[in-house]
Amino acid sequence: RLFHWLIRRIAPAVHQKKVILGTETIAMQLALSQATGVPFTYLPHPVNALPDAPETSERPASIHFGCYGAARYEKGSDLLQQAIEMHLDSHPDTTSTFSIQWLQNFTAPDGRVISPSKRLLEDPRVTFIDHYFGEGEYDKQIQKTDIMLLPYRSPYRYRVSRVVIEAMVNGLPVVASRGTTLWDQASTLGAAIPCEMDDPGSLATTIATAENNWTKLKSDALLKMTQSRNHFSVEEFATSVFPD
Repeated sequence: RLFHWLIRRIAPAVHQKKVILGTETIAMQLALSQATGVPFTYLPHPVNALPDAPETSERPASIHFGCYGAARYEKGSDLLQQAIEMHLDSHPDTTSTFSIQWLQNFTAPDGRVISPSKRLLEDPRVTFIDHYFGEGEYDKQIQKTDIMLLPYRSPYRYRVSRVVIEAMVNGLPVVASRGTTLWDQASTLGAAIPCEMDDPGSLATTIATAENNWTKLKSDALLKMTQSRNHFSVEEFATSVFPD
């Protein structure tokens, strides 16, 4: 009720184009415009690409999967661990490696405390990053990452994720959950392969598919990279705010 009251107060200025109500995803723009009857504007989240992002589709000796940002339930960090374990069971000889940023444990809705998998902690193919990235460290991590794993849950039906944008503007393929803004963006502005939401088995299958099709995924990501960089640029943001 408070939100609707505030929007009603602002609405005349919005219609007079004195105020812009901005959102960072098209899904949120459509939802809020429909719910309030007041026009919201999609403002693409500006992200700069790395100056020396790898631009080759030559298959590396080992595919490196990354999942960065604080581990949380809404990001599907628990599903990710289950899926990696399932993948290693099904493909014991895989040479792929995984990096998961896990700053602290988190609590699931049923009260379970989710912590790093003991089995994965002991597997040399899996690295847990337990700290915030220092100056330049994230850039180096992106440069050695081949695919971004983002099995996010339903809160991301509307929310933006900077990580998926960083992947796209740097030419990285993405694994993302259907029904999220990550999938919407990566399937149109990058190279994406879907997994089903809340389904570790689907994610495990998708990891294997991404391994087998990495060269095609990488080629597609590089082809879309210029489009993605233009879309998520300061210039595009400014054009969205001041179209005239």
